[in-house]
Amino acid sequence: MRCFAVPIQRIFGFKKISVIHPERLVNLYRDFQENKTRLILGFRHPYGNDPQLMVFLLHCVLPGLAKKMKIKLKGFPHAHFIYGAEVPLWSGLFVRKILPQVGGLPVNHLKPDSKGINKIRKTITEGIYPTAIAPEGHVNYDSLKVSPLETGTARFCFWAEEDLMKKGENTGVKFLPISIHYLYSKNSKDKNIEKKLFKILNKLEKKCGIRIKKQNQFYPGNEHNEAMLRQRLSQLESTIRKTYTETMNKTHVKNEEEIKNAEELANLVISRAEGILGIKSTEEGIQENFHARIYAAREEAWSRLLSNHLKNLPPLGKDLAARMAGEAWYAMRHIETAELLLHINQDEIPEKAPLSIFIEKTENIADLLERAKGGTLKNRPHLFPVYPRVIIGEPVSVSDYMDSYKNDKKKAVDELTEIYFNSFKHLSAEFLNSQKTADTVIS
Repeated sequence: MRCFAVPIQRIFGFKKISVIHPERLVNLYRDFQENKTRLILGFRHPYGNDPQLMVFLLHCVLPGLAKKMKIKLKGFPHAHFIYGAEVPLWSGLFVRKILPQVGGLPVNHLKPDSKGINKIRKTITEGIYPTAIAPEGHVNYDSLKVSPLETGTARFCFWAEEDLMKKGENTGVKFLPISIHYLYSKNSKDKNIEKKLFKILNKLEKKCGIRIKKQNQFYPGNEHNEAMLRQRLSQLESTIRKTYTETMNKTHVKNEEEIKNAEELANLVISRAEGILGIKSTEEGIQENFHARIYAAREEAWSRLLSNHLKNLPPLGKDLAARMAGEAWYAMRHIETAELLLHINQDEIPEKAPLSIFIEKTENIADLLERAKGGTLKNRPHLFPVYPRVIIGEPVSVSDYMDSYKNDKKKAVDELTEIYFNSFKHLSAEFLNSQKTADTVIS
């Protein structure tokens, strides 16, 4: 991993990483190494490259932070990353080979996996490195809005605490919330970034067939730039949803009221994928949770794309399997589009938002248009240099909630999940406030 850490920074375009409240991470990592606590690093997942950023943070940034604080860490910092069992399927042969070698721990979002769960529990309580997990369970494409957390993280925390108590150990489990945000310039007053953003918007609008009036073009120092950005992003969003609505329903939309909202459209698109794959969306448990439907459709698509039974089939069987794999590929494009459609809502941009949030939303739109052409996560455009800002939250001691867990396990899991959720919300608000006071809003 030491060999990969620096190339990871270069491949994904990470520039200088700033860490807010670094002492929380350094002190907890030292306590973990001294066997005073067991540590779970819970990180937000708003961008596709957050796990890679976490690797670079631990391997290359954390030692320097500890040195500045005159704290000596033993050996090289690392973590066991918990990842979705489907990740090696889409990420390629190299990742499939390397993940187990670097202590990665797969977890299945759909099926109970006692062997995998027990391995994770043992790693949390006995591993020589902390455990890292993204409690949102998936990329959510929004650095300010926290997605509902999966309860699995809280369950792992309680199970690990139980296991330690059974062994008579009083180290306890600490959960450390980590919020990841991107800035796109060294200088908060860099007008070139604004100018580049408006140029990118011009290209996206041209692709969508939108003509922009001369008064809505960018002018350096124009006090109305933020309002223009909001208007143009909103028009892009509306045009994309209108086009998808007409394509999916084979109809012509005459007025704004006929355009489906993001939730309706996302459900319509995932239903199209389920139809291609022969999945009945009325099955128990599938309709209730949008992301459960995403996971189920994705699993079925991968099972067709990566079938291990082709060599035992006659030529006709192979030809039909190849055609079904082609259908699965198209279904996968619908699946990935459905996820993104929920996250291009411009109404959620707060007032006086920093420029980084507008860039984030623009990249989501550019990503969605790439998916419409058949692109995948690997085709996600990286339009700007990235200066990550990592905010370390207050650690949560799981032992404080064990009495509640003994009385009512489900209630305690929900309570702890809500505490983690609120911690992430607080960190997002801290980032937003810091950007407002840093004068990084649009001029």
